[in-house]
Amino acid sequence: GDFDVLDNFEKVHKATRSAEEIESLTIDPGMSNMQKVHQLLTKGLPIQKESIIMTFHRYLRDFKEEAPSRFLPLILPAVRDGSPAFQIQAAEMFRISFQEGLFTAEAVRLLYPTLSAFLQQHDENVSLAYLDSMLMCLELLPREMLRKEVLELAMSKSEVFEPASSRLLACKLLGRLALRIARCGLTSLDPASSPIIPPPPTPTSAERAALQAIMERSLALCQDPEYEIRTAMCDELEPVARGVGVELASTRVLTELMRLLNDEVAAVRVSALQSLAR
Repeated sequence: GDFDVLDNFEKVHKATRSAEEIESLTIDPGMSNMQKVHQLLTKGLPIQKESIIMTFHRYLRDFKEEAPSRFLPLILPAVRDGSPAFQIQAAEMFRISFQEGLFTAEAVRLLYPTLSAFLQQHDENVSLAYLDSMLMCLELLPREMLRKEVLELAMSKSEVFEPASSRLLACKLLGRLALRIARCGLTSLDPASSPIIPPPPTPTSAERAALQAIMERSLALCQDPEYEIRTAMCDELEPVARGVGVELASTRVLTELMRLLNDEVAAVRVSALQSLAR
């Protein structure tokens, strides 16, 4: 099992350690698995800590709701301080955990600042690695955070002076955010099972203002000088349209889609046609 591997790490490294170090590395066989994980994360060797982090989704399955609040405060600083290669590897663990529904709403609040920081990194490979987790994270964030912190993040990443990789990421974020704000209180955001018109609850006035801002920025990205950005944003116009509702979707968004059908780049025209067909 996972702990057999970690016990082997302990044996291998004891040979070259002082008595004090050996004591800190020794795992009491009477400890519970949760206590072992806590000791390895606080006192273990770097290779032991990394092994725990890389397979943390397995412990989440075993320890259930108690694990995130106890271990995330230890794991997140280690991931933030790690190398880009390690951060990208850890992103897979977070993605699997979100995909399997292992994170509670409380855990997501602990995670959001770290996910947001990674999306703002200059290393585009790291940012891209955490995009899926951020999109899944939105489903469990409270309404106020969606229309404030997340909206601010999406807007900052979509500024014209941001690199193309940031604007591409923003397209995905804007599309999912629009749908999530409009569907606050619902658990499923699966486009295949969602109706074209968002059901109740009706967005508040503040949320309607946020949706308006999302639509305006999305339409601006549809006119980005880089065709990859226009294509990516065109792909997200359907969720944006579902988010803003029938009136704006049938005027502003539809008008933009019709314009994109005449784009000079074939990929953009294809994306516009596919959006209209959905």
